Amino acid sequence: MESSTEITAYLGKPMPMSFNTITDVLPHATQLTRIDVRITDFQFTHQSFLNFLQTPMPNLSWIALGVVPGGLPHSNLIFEFSPQRFPALTALSLTGIGLKCTSLGNLRTLDLHDFPKQPATITFNGLLDLLDSGSYLTQLTLDNYLTMAFNDQPSRRAPVTMRALKELYIRDIPQQIVRLLHHLRQLPRCTTIGGLYGTTPFERQPSNFNAFLAMLPPARLDLYYAMCTDIATAKLELSDDTIGLACKGRQGDLVLEVHSTLRTRRETRPESYNAAYSAVVASAGAILGIARALATLECTGTQIAVEHGALVNVFLGCVSLRHLTIVDPYLGHTARGVLAALVSDGTQRALCPYLECLTVRQATYAPELMDAVMRLLRSRERQGRRLKRLELMLQAQVVPKGKDRYGQPTYEFVGARSWEKELLTLVDSVQITDL
Repeated sequence: MESSTEITAYLGKPMPMSFNTITDVLPHATQLTRIDVRITDFQFTHQSFLNFLQTPMPNLSWIALGVVPGGLPHSNLIFEFSPQRFPALTALSLTGIGLKCTSLGNLRTLDLHDFPKQPATITFNGLLDLLDSGSYLTQLTLDNYLTMAFNDQPSRRAPVTMRALKELYIRDIPQQIVRLLHHLRQLPRCTTIGGLYGTTPFERQPSNFNAFLAMLPPARLDLYYAMCTDIATAKLELSDDTIGLACKGRQGDLVLEVHSTLRTRRETRPESYNAAYSAVVASAGAILGIARALATLECTGTQIAVEHGALVNVFLGCVSLRHLTIVDPYLGHTARGVLAALVSDGTQRALCPYLECLTVRQATYAPELMDAVMRLLRSRERQGRRLKRLELMLQAQVVPKGKDRYGQPTYEFVGARSWEKELLTLVDSVQITDL
């Protein structure tokens, strides 16, 4: 019979020990300093879990308990935390397990992931009171935990302080995120907010809908506005199902992520998903538009062809941008799209008027990409906004050259170096690296 648990335990020594059942660990309870329990199948017994909770562990400082997806068909495990039973505990991580407690004791780190499909173990007001009691809490993670766990309406008015909190990670449906953030006095210096939008068809939302702003409480501009206006550097990260905006400033780091599963729907056509994806990319422009001090921006590429108007919208408010980096390890959709978005057609005001340095990395060399670079440089030259520096780090292409004297095909590497002389007529400094 296979083990129903995977247990790694530290008994006051540097090297961990492995156990197959919780029952095997209990004789060592007083020696335990750290324990990681992964429940892998239905052979696990709830009684052994209760025995674990009821056993004093005076030296235990770190607990991680998790149900592996599919490990328990009807998981209704509840970790009832008592500071008296775990007096040394400073870090608690639960995955697929409910939490029940009235005080966080000496906890510095609390990570809660994937609340199981069971009745709530605490009210939303109770959660707010619990967080407010965390005098020592420095790191808090609420990952897909709020929707199932707390569905009652809050009535608390006093804001939650958590003065010691340094890192907050919250990922859930936007309504639940907004509900919790509304009750916080302030955001910690490192905050990550991830909205689980499921199969929301973004392209069908009202024209004023913004997927990023929808995760922030509209009545609490004081919570995030100052942090956004202070942003000096940002990274717009595009992947197939997630669009992230990571911002850094003197007041702290703010990461906003939009997660979508729309692409996984069988009836979703590629063109529909591209439109929905582009609508979210355009939404990032509202955040960057607040960041009036933004000087450095990095955009990472995606295989999805983002619409031209969406990319234009990203840069509309980047009036102070001086350094732009495009990282595109795919087919060059993003690199060409961003470059095209920055080209003025003469009917619109110039985007990023103070842009000085442009870097394109990891894209594959192609004449189409170089044409896009040249169009941008010529556009800025006409506007009197010549770039000071251009850096290209591109994958060289292997192309057929002909045949050798034996009739065998030969090949050569073709890269961007052949463009250097022409580029230097339009930009002060050029650095080209063929990868």
